[in-house]
Amino acid sequence: GLGDNPTLLFVGRIQPLKGLDVAVQTLAALNMPEAQLVVVGGASGTEGANEMQRVASLIAEHHLEQRVHFYEPQPHHLLSTF
Repeated sequence: GLGDNPTLLFVGRIQPLKGLDVAVQTLAALNMPEAQLVVVGGASGTEGANEMQRVASLIAEHHLEQRVHFYEPQPHHLLSTF
């Protein structure tokens, strides 16, 4: 259900060391308004909630709210559907 638009995929725990911010910055730098970012995962660890807030601010700063889609963590056998 994501359509045929270019799609970046981030799968993993949302923590500072995992680099979700890099994926958001990459989407912004692509200069492709039809591109989107799909994030499969959730906040984890002691810094997870803070990282989610930081990433949300970065998404808003780049006006990407309509192009970044979050999905809850998925079992490994379902990840290939993304």
